[in-house]
Amino acid sequence: MAGLLDPFLRGLGGQSAPPPSTPASTASYKPRRENRQTPPLSVVQAEIDGPEDTLYSGQLWDISRSGASISLGRKAFNVLKGTEIQLRLRSRHGPEAVTMASTVRWVDTNHGATFVGLHFAKAIEPGSFLDTFLDADCETI
Repeated sequence: MAGLLDPFLRGLGGQSAPPPSTPASTASYKPRRENRQTPPLSVVQAEIDGPEDTLYSGQLWDISRSGASISLGRKAFNVLKGTEIQLRLRSRHGPEAVTMASTVRWVDTNHGATFVGLHFAKAIEPGSFLDTFLDADCETI
C-alpha cells in the first residue's frame, strides 16, 4: 500500500503531487528536481500555442523555474510528447503575461481531465508576476 502512495507522499515535501496517472515509475519520466509551487486555482490562465495554429486554454496546475503542469479540464490535447510549443501564462488580476518556449514532456488524459507536463527551453527569470508563486532559491535542471 505504501508503494502506491509514494509519488503523492513525496509531493508533501514541497512538491505538488503529480496528476493521478502521471508515469512517475517509468524510466522515461524524469520529474523536475526543484520545488514546485501550486498557485490558487483560477489565478493564472495558461494558453498553449500548438502545431497548426491550435490554441489550448487552461489553468496553471503547478510551476517551477524549469517547467509547469497545465490543467486543460476536459479538453482534448492532440499534441505528442516531445513537441515544442509556446506557453503563455497570464495573471487573471492584471495585464501581465509571460511567454516561454517549452517542450511537452507528458500528457495525462485519465479521470476525465487532461493534464500536460512542460519543460521550459529557458528557465523563468526573476522579475515577472510569477515570482509570487516561485521559490527564488530553486535550481534549474
